[in-house]
Amino acid sequence: MEIEVKAAKRIEDGRHEGTITAVEYRTTPFEYTDIVVTLKDGQKVKTGVPTTITPESKLGKILIDFGVSLKVGSKIDPEENLLNKKCSLMTMTRVTERGSFANVVQGSLKPR
Repeated sequence: MEIEVKAAKRIEDGRHEGTITAVEYRTTPFEYTDIVVTLKDGQKVKTGVPTTITPESKLGKILIDFGVSLKVGSKIDPEENLLNKKCSLMTMTRVTERGSFANVVQGSLKPR
């Protein structure tokens, strides 16, 4: 089977707009919530935060920014509250031995 060689897709550093299209959960090596944003050009970026909701936690701050009221003892479904929300974010390229990757700048995911 022949497979076409394609150019690497790059996401330029800076501000981008998009829509939250998925909220995913992982447990290895720690419990993390990944928020997937599809940018206007169709590319996707992920930002991961610990799966803990308090007013001071990263996930809690994101939920507060998107208008969710955090009441101690209540249960909140991040997917229900974030999915399909329009947002903006900042990216910065990180270079590793495996290649160059666009990272979402911590604290930059905001509603628009």
